[in-house]
Amino acid sequence: MYYLLKYDYHHNETTECDVQYNILRVCLFPVQLENFIQENVRSGMEEMKSTAVHTQTAAMLEMGTNLLSQSAEQTRKLTDVETQVLNQTSRLEIQLLEYSLFTNRLEKHILLQTQEISRLSDKNR
Repeated sequence: MYYLLKYDYHHNETTECDVQYNILRVCLFPVQLENFIQENVRSGMEEMKSTAVHTQTAAMLEMGTNLLSQSAEQTRKLTDVETQVLNQTSRLEIQLLEYSLFTNRLEKHILLQTQEISRLSDKNR
């Protein structure tokens, strides 16, 4: 630590000015030390805040990336299901049209047979 007195080696004495200077240095040392500590604590806190923000940002980006990946996967699955539904609907529509065509042919055939029966019935009278 600092010496309280500045010793004059040439005259083997300590001057009053030296005493005042050393007292002032001793009094200022705690203030300087406190300022040094406060500055180091402040810069340490700022560094910790910066690190925390960086860590939180990285974590949020990772979560966002994961959510985006999951969303893309779910969208792909929904698109696959939608495609399957549309394909099945198309197959059902085609089948319905085929049944309708078959029904129309049957109705026409029945109508022709009914007409033939009526004609034959009229002929037999």
